[in-house]
Amino acid sequence: MKRITVAMLVALLMSTAHASPLPDYPFVFASGVAEERLAPDECVVSYAISVRDKDSDKAMQVVEKRSAETLALLVKHEVKRTDITASEVDKERVRDRGEQDRLEFLWYETTRRFRFTLLDLEKYASLVDALLKAADVTDVRTEFDRTDRKEIDSRLTTQAVLDARAKADLMAAAAGQRIVRLRAISQRGFENLGIDFGVGNRDTMGRVSGFSLSESLFVPSTIEFQNTVSVIYEVEEKQ
Repeated sequence: MKRITVAMLVALLMSTAHASPLPDYPFVFASGVAEERLAPDECVVSYAISVRDKDSDKAMQVVEKRSAETLALLVKHEVKRTDITASEVDKERVRDRGEQDRLEFLWYETTRRFRFTLLDLEKYASLVDALLKAADVTDVRTEFDRTDRKEIDSRLTTQAVLDARAKADLMAAAAGQRIVRLRAISQRGFENLGIDFGVGNRDTMGRVSGFSLSESLFVPSTIEFQNTVSVIYEVEEKQ
C-alpha cells in the first residue's frame, strides 16, 4: 500500500551570486512511500531486574540471584544463550529529594537489564507471562520483527523510489516541464528544503510493532513496515 505524503513542484532559477539552500536550477521535489503489513516471525524482548535495599551487598546478591533465575527461565524456553545480552549492573544511591534542608538517604537501587531474541513465537505468551510473574522483574517490553528484514527494506526502498518518480513525473507534466536527470535522493529528507517549505526531516526507516507489559500477551497477526525516500529531479520546459 502506498500513500502520498509530501510532494511539491519548484521551478526556480536562483542567482549564483547569492547564497541559497535551494538548488540553482529548476527542479521538482517529491517524497515516495511504500509500506507492507506482514506476519512477524521473531521478537526481541527486554526486561530489567531492579532491587532496592539500604544494604548495597544484599541488593547485589538479590540481583545476581534473580539474574540466574531469569536466565534459567529463558534457557527452559529454548532461547539460545548467544541470543541473550545483559548489561553491567547499575547502582544508584537514592535520596529523599522532598527534604529541602538535607537529602536523606533512602536506599540503593540496583538494576541490570537483559535483552533476548525469540525465534519461536509459539513460546512467546508463556515465556513473557513467566517473566512478568518473576520477582523483581520490571519494564518488560517486546518488539516484533522479521528475520528477512533486509530484503523487506530493499523491496520497500525500490517501491518508494518508483512512487516518488511517479509523483515527480505527474507534477512536472502538469507544469509543462519534463524531468531531465536525478539530482539527489535520500532516506533522511533534505533539511534545508524542509526548513524553507515546512516539510522538515522525518524518520524514514522501517517500523516494527512494540508492546509494553501493559499490553495483552499475544503475537500480532501482522506488523507494519514502511520506507520513505525524498528525491530532487532537475526539470526543463517541454519543447
